Amino acid sequence: MLALVIAVCGTLPPVAPPLRSSCPRVEGFVQAMLEWDPDGAGPRNPQLVLGGLFTLSNSITPGNIACWDMVTGEWSLLGTGMNGVVESLEVLSNGWLAAGGSFTTAGGQTCSGVAMWNGAAWLPIGAGLQGTVNALETMPNGDLVAGGTINHPGGNNLVRWNGASWLPIGGGTNATVRCVRAIGNAILIGGNFSTAGGVPARVAKWDGAAWTSVGGSQLGNCVVLGLEELPSGEVFAAGNMQFAAVGTPEPVMKWDGTTWSTLPGAGGSTATGIRFVNGGLYVGVRPNSNTTVVRRWSAGVWQTMGGSFDKAVSSCFVWSILMASNGRLYAAGIFDTVAGIPLEGVAEWAGDWGAPQATQCPLSWELDQGFTTSFAVDGKVKRMETMPGGDLLLMGTFAQAGFPPINSPRLVRWNATTGWQAMPNAPASLSNLLFALHVTPTGDIVMGGHSLLARWNGVNWQNVNIAPRTLNWCTGIASLPNGNLVVSGAFVGNPLVAPPISSEQLLVITPSGAVAVGAPFSGSSVSSVVACMPNGDVVFGHDGVSAWDGSSWTTIAGSGASISCLHVLANGDLIAGGAFTSIGGVAANGIARWDGVAWHAFGSGVSGCVSEVAEIANGEIVAVGNFAMAGGVNVNNIARWDGAHWFPIGGGLSDKATCVAVLPSGDLAVGGFFTGVDCEPVPYLAMLRDRCAAGVISRGEGCPSSGGSNLIEALTLPLVNTMFRVEGTGLPQSALVLTLTSVNTLLPPLPLSLVFPQALPGCDLHVGPDILGVVLPSGGIGQHQFFLPNSPPLVGVTFHHQWLPIETDITGAWIAVTVTNALQVTVGS
Repeated sequence: MLALVIAVCGTLPPVAPPLRSSCPRVEGFVQAMLEWDPDGAGPRNPQLVLGGLFTLSNSITPGNIACWDMVTGEWSLLGTGMNGVVESLEVLSNGWLAAGGSFTTAGGQTCSGVAMWNGAAWLPIGAGLQGTVNALETMPNGDLVAGGTINHPGGNNLVRWNGASWLPIGGGTNATVRCVRAIGNAILIGGNFSTAGGVPARVAKWDGAAWTSVGGSQLGNCVVLGLEELPSGEVFAAGNMQFAAVGTPEPVMKWDGTTWSTLPGAGGSTATGIRFVNGGLYVGVRPNSNTTVVRRWSAGVWQTMGGSFDKAVSSCFVWSILMASNGRLYAAGIFDTVAGIPLEGVAEWAGDWGAPQATQCPLSWELDQGFTTSFAVDGKVKRMETMPGGDLLLMGTFAQAGFPPINSPRLVRWNATTGWQAMPNAPASLSNLLFALHVTPTGDIVMGGHSLLARWNGVNWQNVNIAPRTLNWCTGIASLPNGNLVVSGAFVGNPLVAPPISSEQLLVITPSGAVAVGAPFSGSSVSSVVACMPNGDVVFGHDGVSAWDGSSWTTIAGSGASISCLHVLANGDLIAGGAFTSIGGVAANGIARWDGVAWHAFGSGVSGCVSEVAEIANGEIVAVGNFAMAGGVNVNNIARWDGAHWFPIGGGLSDKATCVAVLPSGDLAVGGFFTGVDCEPVPYLAMLRDRCAAGVISRGEGCPSSGGSNLIEALTLPLVNTMFRVEGTGLPQSALVLTLTSVNTLLPPLPLSLVFPQALPGCDLHVGPDILGVVLPSGGIGQHQFFLPNSPPLVGVTFHHQWLPIETDITGAWIAVTVTNALQVTVGS
């Protein structure tokens, strides 16, 4: 039988929600970074391995080292990690991972300064090394060279592991080695030292027998922090460099085999993280101690890669730069922000630091040109809600909707199949200023505004009785779990009744009348909003946020936070949007989340006011309002939050958006005061399509069996909360069929003859056996099915599926093994 693939990056313990991001995020700093494919040509995705001193952003402690899957965006741990800083990483000749640093234990066992991960556990490398290992390099013969501040008999700071013991190299150096590069069978080193094996040198070369100085006295009193060799044979050194003759500080210098020369115009006096990729030399240049910029040298010209990396209270460094196999550039080091965006420890370049790659399910506009298509209105949209059956309800200043247009002033209903419907028998006061719209769980419609609070029961409108009070403004409406309404606004009391009623801002509407909730609040009643939590608590947003549990009020956020919207998430958390820079003592711009205990910011937030938010199928948040930027990225009044970063949605909106609603299809309707979308003339109302559509593509050819074509096809679309069914035809008449399912595909395909001697020629496996199933075909036809749970993180995930028929004779003996084609399946919502 097939052997299951062994995962060599240990799995995270269960967490909720899972830590998953389109860009790696840590809390702390990163000293070393490399790309590592844990199983070589196997099905595992390449991993971005980070080492340093950090935790993960959901408070998981990985022991200062972790793997980030560049395909799935998921983290995995390497055992319990290290008890100290990880300073260096390297892949050994056998494919294992080596780490060096200032730790004394790895995976809970003694591993002084250096350790190796074999796929299941950390192991010591010999007796370890005393001190700190700053650099690791694998030589062509398989030896591992370690440089740092190392105490070792026969030569300090530079040693090699030959598979059996640690040996000194040429008597070592007189001070710290910061970087090691293998150039053929030779070793090139740099650091704080001034002699190597007694030879005066700032950059030194060991040829296996003797040391030579690279450039001799041309280099002055410099510190070399990075070395890189180009295909041309030129060597570049980064650090605090100097020409001895003139004493000029230089961050980067070039050795052409005879002479050191400067690369003018880099700026700053120190450079780190040097790396040559795609014809360019990338370095982190430090203009000052708290700032670093990544610059690229190509064809004699320096180019700055986006904004600066900054660290407010300590020195800022970019220690490592990497171009990964996914084509993306990563920078890691000691920093808190990049281009003003919170990107601690590691950042990804996607045309600009702080504008990371979008996740695999972006949203795109379906543009509607005014009345030329059916989804349009002729005036501003102020509020929208979805009905229990999925219809969309709009409220605004419009008079007509659709094409050909129907008359439905101020309030209109839209169905994805039948189009627009006018709302009959609208109350006369509908011409007043409107502020609030709500649909009850039973489908009743409640509207509020200036001197208006009315309810539609499916047949007619009725004014909501709040006597003996007088309605001035209604600005917020919500439903309690018991069916009662809670409304916010300005309700003028009646001092002549007994007991007298003063002015109030929050009422509960019961079948027997209106009941006041608590005492009056400060702030403008015309901007108050209300929401009901799953447990029945009432949350009131005003000049702050307060919660009523049925008997008393609790202040969630004090005065100073002007609240425009309250939205309860599927997990029970509460989002508050508005015009504020802090809430409940937490710095947050325009939007924040309350988890029942504390407030949390959405990165650096937005540059203005959030009017409304929606939670889409994959769990991400879409915010609309009046703001030009989100997370330092230009977004124009609408933005998407993936749990870690803000993203623009196309070119955004030309003006303020007031409302957003999720439709049953997963699409979003957005309304407001705008007249343009994505630089196209689209007034007041537009549709967003979710690109996470289900899809199945046939990949790879099977090989025929005695039954025929060996073909599998999907019978249903792979949608969450449904059963996904696959049918196989042309299968052997007498066979046991294994089904193989994996999120990874085998590249290159694996010849089946390497696994089964009974395999027929030309049969290749395209899918690994991560999940195995069994089908017993009848008449050459078989079916397989499995349930796709209703899980937002599953939307947009791609997996692979292939069948493996095993033909048997009448005794049950295997006589032939073949395969079908493979299916590439993308889960939709």
